[in-house]
Amino acid sequence: MPGVFACYRFPPGGAQSRSQELGELRWYFLPDGSDKVLTTLDEINRHIASDPATPRPFPRPLKFRRERLKAIEAHIRTRDLKPRKSVTMAQVAGGQEASDGLKLVAWMDIAPTE
Repeated sequence: MPGVFACYRFPPGGAQSRSQELGELRWYFLPDGSDKVLTTLDEINRHIASDPATPRPFPRPLKFRRERLKAIEAHIRTRDLKPRKSVTMAQVAGGQEASDGLKLVAWMDIAPTE
């Protein structure tokens, strides 16, 4: 199933003295034509697992990928970060040190095979 896979590192929780610690990593997959972001490893693995012989088509336009990543980030802000009382929106937006904000660690465009 085509879509966009992304891995994000969350800001570390708690006091600023812990700002050198790494935050939690989470995986997300947004299938094409859907606004439902998949968040469990089992669901995601079913869509991104491949073998070495799987064709690797060229990536889709950058604008498309950016729009899909923005949709994943909106999901993260409304569903995953909102309940975390220790994380302020200023941290998420990068208002503090860059190491304190939400970070895109990896992404992959799962393009349709022809």
